Amino acid sequence: MAQLAVSGGPRLRQDPFPSWPQWGDADKEALTATLDSGHWGGYPPPSPRAAQFEQEFAAYHDSAHAVTLASGTDALMVALRGAGIGPGDEVIVPALTFIASASAILLVGATPVFVDVDPTTYCIKTTGSGGIEAATTNRTRGILPVHLGSRMANMSWIDDFADRKDLLVVEDCAHMHGGAWDGKGIGSSSTCAAFSFQASKLLTAGEGGAISTNDAELAEKARYFINSGRLGPMDPIRRQALGWSMRLTEFQAALLHSQFVRMVEEQAPVRERNKARLHSRLGDLAGVEVLRIDARETRRSGYAYIFKYLEDQHEGVSLSLFTKALRAEGIPCSGSMYQPVYKNPLFPLSEAGVPLFQDHLEGTVDYREVLCPESERAAYHENVWIPHEVFLGSLKDTDDIADAIEKVINNLDELRGGSAK
Repeated sequence: MAQLAVSGGPRLRQDPFPSWPQWGDADKEALTATLDSGHWGGYPPPSPRAAQFEQEFAAYHDSAHAVTLASGTDALMVALRGAGIGPGDEVIVPALTFIASASAILLVGATPVFVDVDPTTYCIKTTGSGGIEAATTNRTRGILPVHLGSRMANMSWIDDFADRKDLLVVEDCAHMHGGAWDGKGIGSSSTCAAFSFQASKLLTAGEGGAISTNDAELAEKARYFINSGRLGPMDPIRRQALGWSMRLTEFQAALLHSQFVRMVEEQAPVRERNKARLHSRLGDLAGVEVLRIDARETRRSGYAYIFKYLEDQHEGVSLSLFTKALRAEGIPCSGSMYQPVYKNPLFPLSEAGVPLFQDHLEGTVDYREVLCPESERAAYHENVWIPHEVFLGSLKDTDDIADAIEKVINNLDELRGGSAK
């Protein structure tokens, strides 16, 4: 008799998990007030509601400034440009990330240099073969660490190394709203940080993004880059620059304020409590492995909970088959959430080994030679992602996730035998 739901057995979880996004009366009231105000757009930036949110968001992350804009990808691109990164510069970035982490570098004319990830955290590798230190050359201008899932990059090492090498650090915090490293809000110790408010993120207005920084000049540059190259109609300096229209609307800012309050006061404590419960349950389960939690992650956060399915210990049962079986038990999850960026079709290569649309990169990086084995192993054979919203339920909900993982692990022979539908 089949035990696993994917093979025709009983499904462990019948009830749905919490959905996303979540909203309530505070969001309705904020949107209605904005509608009634007649001030809907973001010109000149920051508009009143955007300014209020920027102050709250910056303060919570221990930064002096925050600049809101249209998307997380825009935030990365404007942060890089505001920091002075452009053609001829190389920026080190982890291979295992969403493509925007690298495409933003390309969009400002610079060259992404891919390094591997630490297999214990899936965040950017710092030392040894395939890490930041080994990849740094006289052409390196910056580092773009990515806080992936619920783990943070080693910002103590990265900031110290960047100081010694006179490098810029732009943190990709699309997964890390509200996090803190070594007692400081994420992004506050580096050159700047970029956040995303896209629909699936921990903090969302459907779309949107933000840059946080302690550098007043960088924040001012960001403002005129997102406002078609000027600060506003009454700008006495008449400063002009090539820029974009990337302003955040007042409707988005209104939602971000109410959503931010809910995230900090209600959602984050429940989410992190439930993640800790799952982490504890999986820690002793054979066949899977949890990612390492660094003691310097002093305010934990994260867009998803990631654990390892040890495919090499389960011959005949691939990562994709394991996650298919887990979903059949009623557990939302995905494997291979991100592929190594250099494997993406964005990188069709010329005979010189550079992207066909980036001829000016010729002679600096040969992407044909890029190999990040830990990133490839994680993407294709190990990592299992569970979305953040499922952790907004009860401890019983979290125990169902752990029970389902244990059930599948204990019945892998069913999958190996080919009885899965």
